[in-house]
Amino acid sequence: MKKLKCLIVDDDLIARKSLERLCTKVQGLEVTGSCTSGEEALDRLQHEPVDILFLDLDMPGMDGKQLLNQLPASQRVVLVTGKVNKLNGTAARAAAVLTKPVNPEQFKKAISRLV
Repeated sequence: MKKLKCLIVDDDLIARKSLERLCTKVQGLEVTGSCTSGEEALDRLQHEPVDILFLDLDMPGMDGKQLLNQLPASQRVVLVTGKVNKLNGTAARAAAVLTKPVNPEQFKKAISRLV
């Protein structure tokens, strides 16, 4: 079975590492890298497309919403946020929404719909 390539975009190191650990526990997912900003992610995605993008909404510079607006509609995105009240319709564009801190059960349930 082909593994789904994933990119994690979050300015918080602990959140990135936590998502990486959760991804490694799911058969069929492969984390190809992580980025700390929307700008970095956009540049990377132009050269290395991924199947699933884990995207934090609240980041300095280009935030998750701004990055989301620049991605093709075909890009599968899992929003990761600690501020659910800031979604304001953004969730409609996402394949799933995870709230921080992401717990393993919440992660498995969201990912099971994507793999």
